[in-house]
Amino acid sequence: MYVSSISLKYVTVFWFDFSDHYGNVTAQVEYTGVSERWNFPALYHQKGFTSEDSALSLDVIFIDTVDLAGTAVTNDEEDPRYYDKLAYRPKAAAATQGDWIEEQRKASTADYLIVAGHYPMYSVCQHGPTGNLIENLKPLLIEHGAHYMAGHDHCMWVASSVCWIFAVF
Repeated sequence: MYVSSISLKYVTVFWFDFSDHYGNVTAQVEYTGVSERWNFPALYHQKGFTSEDSALSLDVIFIDTVDLAGTAVTNDEEDPRYYDKLAYRPKAAAATQGDWIEEQRKASTADYLIVAGHYPMYSVCQHGPTGNLIENLKPLLIEHGAHYMAGHDHCMWVASSVCWIFAVF
């Protein structure tokens, strides 16, 4: 379905940042207590949503993909290494968050479950796919019928298969 324009009478935006480990990420977490428009209570956290008529529910599990997959060599977009693939990071290196993700998925009773992270699992853009997430996170998403939403690459695209949907914004 193609929608050429959407007109909304009221728009409320809740900003959920995923994390910026090059700067002071704790400052971003602490800013949650300062701004009504900023919602980043922890490096990884969960938020539930319910439709106005309570007919549908959605749980979003916000993960710290830097913890799961590592970080780029440089933050300078002019540096040729900026678009290098991330070095492989073993699953055990992020065991605490991995266990937390599993607990959140098991506890969710929502109609829909989305896991949101900064790094994309797959990408057709400059940074390319994130192997750690494909190997360690994708099987968990498929097992529980969850979907994945990411940023990082500044191009928008959506991929889907029979069992899951993946989006980059």
